[in-house]
Amino acid sequence: MVRTSPQFFTAVAGWAVGAVPKAEVARYWSLLDVSIIHLQRTELFTTVIPSKLFECMGMGIPVLHGVAGESADIVRREGVGVVFEPENVQELVAGLLELKRDVALRASLRQAGLKAAGHYDRRALAQRMLGVVKDVAGAAGGA
Repeated sequence: MVRTSPQFFTAVAGWAVGAVPKAEVARYWSLLDVSIIHLQRTELFTTVIPSKLFECMGMGIPVLHGVAGESADIVRREGVGVVFEPENVQELVAGLLELKRDVALRASLRQAGLKAAGHYDRRALAQRMLGVVKDVAGAAGGA
């Protein structure tokens, strides 16, 4: 995660905090201009989608994404961040500098994240799944 001064990226300070109460998580996220999501470059992590990605989208926080596989595909498809190769420091720094320089890109990523968040709403996804199950059950009952 990256925390910045009022003048975006005038001073970049990375920080980490210990566990915080669930009620305070949104307050911490609201301090971010960019979130870095980075996992090791292993085959296993190509199949995971970090939940932080959805939290960032929901809060309109652009993502600097260093996770290969399905989650990188989501970031690209939804246009919510900049993808870099996991464990590639040069690409991570280049992505961070790109986000520092390009105000329009940050704004675009923010808007795309807010829009994309609705595609991954658990309640909406559960309702769609329930509809599919009902359709299948209805079709099987009528056969």
